[in-house]
Amino acid sequence: MKITIYAVLLVATLTTGINAQFPAGFGWVFPRESPSANIMQTVGVTEIGIKYHRPSVKGRQIWGCQTTDIVPKPGAQYGCLVPNGQVWRAGANDATNIIFSTPVIIEGQPLTAGTYGLFMIPGLTEWTVIFSKKAKQWGSFSYTDADDALRVKVKPQTAEFQEQLSYGFSYATNEKAEVVLRWEKIRIVINVAVETSKIASTKARTSFGASSGWFAADYYYQNKTNLDEALKWINAALAFSESGSNLLLKAKILAELKRYEEAIETAGKAANDFRTKNQIRPAEAVEKLIGEWTRLK
Repeated sequence: MKITIYAVLLVATLTTGINAQFPAGFGWVFPRESPSANIMQTVGVTEIGIKYHRPSVKGRQIWGCQTTDIVPKPGAQYGCLVPNGQVWRAGANDATNIIFSTPVIIEGQPLTAGTYGLFMIPGLTEWTVIFSKKAKQWGSFSYTDADDALRVKVKPQTAEFQEQLSYGFSYATNEKAEVVLRWEKIRIVINVAVETSKIASTKARTSFGASSGWFAADYYYQNKTNLDEALKWINAALAFSESGSNLLLKAKILAELKRYEEAIETAGKAANDFRTKNQIRPAEAVEKLIGEWTRLK
């Protein structure tokens, strides 16, 4: 009986010591075979993030097999890892997560902002990409299509061999980007588009005050979009401060709208403001624009 009590006390002491060294929430003590990774890309004003784990090939057959090939064949060290026609966690360990800070358009189909479990069903000539509303889960063991938020089809592409799975972004602009999965000799591309101008307009209306109107107006002017909206914003900024920079931006917007008479008049006020403040070079640049617009009107 005494021996049993001592044993229990010893286990309790050791457990307490271990817990002291590795407190709750410490995570994995030993390195994982498939390390975790995070990647993020901003597209316009939208942040896209991917959290996943990176398995390695390790000489295994990864693609192009059937579910029955999961078990190693006689004489083979490994079976097939990702069979065709079966839901895959698109990584290792926990289900891969993809996060969108605003609504997006995936392969032409809308998807609301949020965090999704990213799953895939490989095929010989076509893959299904699944965005699941159930993001937190281990692997795909508890996956059910009842949780699907969106499914899209993509074509697998051949690529140079890559030992460790990776996600990345390519061709990112203010309106779109490609989410790219690469592993072994397969490359999967998922096209993501964002209605940046619409999102920016909504955010501007709810976030910007008159003093910040220049930034909204400049965005529209630089992207040559929503110029009427840009004019409203720069007028709000001018009501707050009739500075040379505000006047110049308004003149440029008016010229872009081919309202050259108004553009020239407004630019003249901007040039006068710059000269009054002894800002000679900006004044001369504005006067050069006035000359160009005079020829165009």
